[in-house]
Amino acid sequence: MAALAGGGASSILGLTDHRNLEYLHSAKRLNPRQARWVLFFTRFEFSVTYHPGSKNSKADALSRQFEAQSEPTQPDLILPAAEIIALAQWSLIEEIWRAHADEPPPANCPATKVYMPLQFHQQVLQWVHEAPSSSHPGILRST
Repeated sequence: MAALAGGGASSILGLTDHRNLEYLHSAKRLNPRQARWVLFFTRFEFSVTYHPGSKNSKADALSRQFEAQSEPTQPDLILPAAEIIALAQWSLIEEIWRAHADEPPPANCPATKVYMPLQFHQQVLQWVHEAPSSSHPGILRST
């Protein structure tokens, strides 16, 4: 940065698609924010030149917003397909789905969530806390 500061041997040419930036150096009246920027820029040797966005392709490409793909793509697998044996299936989930026949989910239950009938609350808490994969030592070994 020191080489670009005042007294440097080379000058910087800035290309912009905002015509108003060309007049920053020659403007007679500046608001306080603009005045601070002009004061800051006096330390550098540079000039600003206007180029319409259609002709300034490098800057135009960088200023465009990212557009997400419209088609959802399948996520990449972490494990190779040869090492996948089967998806995990828990009998508790199947029991919960069967219990929905006796106690259907409320009307305001989101479709992306599984409604938990009251009879399964204790069983699910125990399963979550004591399963080897949960990394929770259980109620007796917690401190």
